[in-house]
Amino acid sequence: MRFSVCTCVSTAVDLLDSCYNSLMENCGFFDPGLEFDMSVVTWNASPDVIMWLMDRPQIYHEVYQTNPDVGYVPNLRGLINKTFDVGFMFNDYCVRTDADVLFGKNWLKELAMWANEDMIVSPQHVTPIKGGHVITADLGPIGDSFDYDGFVEIVEQVRRPGVLMTEDERGGWLKTLTMPYIMHRKWWDQCGPWELTGIGKKVPPPDRRFFKRCHDAGAKYAMAMGSVVYHQEGAERKRPIRPAGAENMPEEGVNHA
Repeated sequence: MRFSVCTCVSTAVDLLDSCYNSLMENCGFFDPGLEFDMSVVTWNASPDVIMWLMDRPQIYHEVYQTNPDVGYVPNLRGLINKTFDVGFMFNDYCVRTDADVLFGKNWLKELAMWANEDMIVSPQHVTPIKGGHVITADLGPIGDSFDYDGFVEIVEQVRRPGVLMTEDERGGWLKTLTMPYIMHRKWWDQCGPWELTGIGKKVPPPDRRFFKRCHDAGAKYAMAMGSVVYHQEGAERKRPIRPAGAENMPEEGVNHA
C-alpha cells in the first residue's frame, strides 16, 4: 500500500527541515509493502525554502497562488486545500501535516496499519495548547531550545503500539480528531474542500466543519495509540514569519464562508 504525506510552508525553512528529518527518521516504514510519496505546497516561499526543495528533488513541489480577495487565514485554508489536492494526485490515502510538527517513533507505520476506506485515523497529539483530548506539554518552539528529550519521554510514556481506540471508546468522534490524520480520497471528494473562513466562537473552524461533514456522511473515526506527534501550533501565522506580500494582511479579510 502506498500513501501520500503532504505539508505546506511559506518561509519557515528551519521548521520544514526539522519536520522532514523527524518524519523520515521516525516513519517506521521498513516493510517494502508500505511506501509513501512526499509533497510540499508553498505559498510565497522564501528563497531558502526554494533552495531546500531544490536540494531534495524526490519531494514533489507545487505552488499555491494567493487569493487577494480574502485575508491571511482564508489564504491559509486555501493552501491547506491545495495540499490535500496534491496528496490525492498520487495516492488514494493522504496524510496531511503542518511544518511545525515533530514525530514520535513509528508514527506513520502505526497510522497506516489501520488505514481503510471508511476510517479517518489520527495520532495522539502533544501540544502547548490546552484541550480535552490532547496531551498538553509546552516543550518550547521547535529548534535549538526545543525540549527533544522531554518529547521522547512523553512518547515512551503514552505510546501503545498496535492499539486502536474507536470514537466510541474515546467518547465521540471529536475526541479522536488530531492532525496529521490519514484518510481515503473518497472523503475529500465527497466532503471537501475546507471553507476559507471561520475562526472564533460563533462559527466552527473550517477543519471542524469538514470533518463533521465526513462524520455525517458515514466516516468512522479512531485514534492510533502507537502514533504520537508534537504540534507547535500556528507558527507561520505569526509575524514576522508570514510570507512576503502577506505580512500585514488582515486575519479574515473579506468573508467568503
